[in-house]
Amino acid sequence: RIIIATNSNDILARAFEDGRYVRGVTAPTQSPAMDIQSASNFERLYFECVRRDGVETARAFAAFAETGGMDIPPQALAAMRETFTGVSVNEGETARTIVATLRETGELIDPHTAVAVAGMQRARGVTDAPIVVLSTAHPAKFPDTVAAATGETPIMPRTASHLAGKDERFDRLPADADTIKAYVMAFAEG
Repeated sequence: RIIIATNSNDILARAFEDGRYVRGVTAPTQSPAMDIQSASNFERLYFECVRRDGVETARAFAAFAETGGMDIPPQALAAMRETFTGVSVNEGETARTIVATLRETGELIDPHTAVAVAGMQRARGVTDAPIVVLSTAHPAKFPDTVAAATGETPIMPRTASHLAGKDERFDRLPADADTIKAYVMAFAEG
């Protein structure tokens, strides 16, 4: 089972709950990577859950683009619910989870991880299996949020401190598997 924990910008949690994928107003939160109203991978999930029907997927997402909402067909929603559970976590829960995690484990977590931990705690009744939370950010990336919650300012790890202020580097590649594979191999070889 995959638990999708979102902040108050909860289009996915709402969609899994009521079967309507409806864009709302994006609200700024402590977990800005989740401040979205259109999930980038949802169209792919929809496609799989309507039995790879490209015509239906195109129709549904054209309606979503035009109106800001669409109904998820019952059989597709049932297929989604077999694998996914959506949980929405508000700002207060996020801050309280940062504090509770520090108090209970000694670990300082970032606000995105706090959303995941709070979602996991709420979803415990959904499964008896162990639940794994994946954290993708260091709390030092969000020092103001973490300090406001805990009174502690996270310290940037020495292994990452040299990255602050550096220019972002990236390359644009064509959407071609062989080109990407060759690029990765060349990069790995130095």
